[in-house]
Amino acid sequence: MSNPSNTIVCGMLTLKHAGSSLESIQDFDFSEVKTFGEFVRIIIDTDIARINSMRALIYSGALDFLPGSRGEKEGKFLAIQKEKTRDKNRKNKRLGPIDEWVDLYTCPGIHSIEELASEKLFTGLFISKHMLDLVAATQYGLSTALQNPQESYDPPIHINAYVQKCETMKTQKNFWFQKLILEDKNEFCQAIYFHGYSQKTSKPRDVTNCIIKCNITKCDEESMVIADILPIDLKLFYSITFPQKTKAKQKELIKKIKDICDDNPGMIPIHMSCENGMGEILGYVNPDIMTKSKITKLGVELTIKES
Repeated sequence: MSNPSNTIVCGMLTLKHAGSSLESIQDFDFSEVKTFGEFVRIIIDTDIARINSMRALIYSGALDFLPGSRGEKEGKFLAIQKEKTRDKNRKNKRLGPIDEWVDLYTCPGIHSIEELASEKLFTGLFISKHMLDLVAATQYGLSTALQNPQESYDPPIHINAYVQKCETMKTQKNFWFQKLILEDKNEFCQAIYFHGYSQKTSKPRDVTNCIIKCNITKCDEESMVIADILPIDLKLFYSITFPQKTKAKQKELIKKIKDICDDNPGMIPIHMSCENGMGEILGYVNPDIMTKSKITKLGVELTIKES
């Protein structure tokens, strides 16, 4: 199987999700495959048809030679799996002519940022473009400090960075601080952020999967100290609409959504819908498609909008 555009990129997560499964299709002939439905019809009973294996394959760019965006392909594949699960005993009757109906399936609207976040989630890399391409470039990158380590920068170096990971904890004196892994298009490194010097300071927000602007105040060859973290607002938000339920049931749904936000932190706020479109913020979530599906499975409607 090949991709004519030569854009297949495999990160460690691609190998984790799909590496062993690829052995099950290495001898298949895909030379005549023209649609995504035809591809699925061939591999439906192989290991690669497992959901996360297929997601890793799609978001690595391996199927870009077939019509449709990566998000649309995932939506179509999930539709097939839903039909397959619905009636296993009649699989052949339901799924035999896959290419006759799946390529007519209209996938719900998927925003480009959701595809980008899914690339990172399932492959470990940004492939089609980097998340930092969504914001204005800064004069300096992480390499500026890493190649010129100093005990103190005066003035500080101002950068934008993507946060791979963020751990929040307290010092022995009970002050909040965060250990982060930052990346830009060329480098990644560890960083430490001290969140105020008062024991009454509130717990800082988890900025995992966020684009931040910050100042580098100190750096050695492996890590840096940063200050003045500010998550960048991309002017996007999720509007959530609840079904007609009792207040007690809605309160239960809100708690579940907040838990999902805590487990999948990110840059996109979730607002309760109201007349002007932006009500109470329930949390900040990573906009990957898997996280979005966890929320919609609760029976709520989630729509991405521009603020």
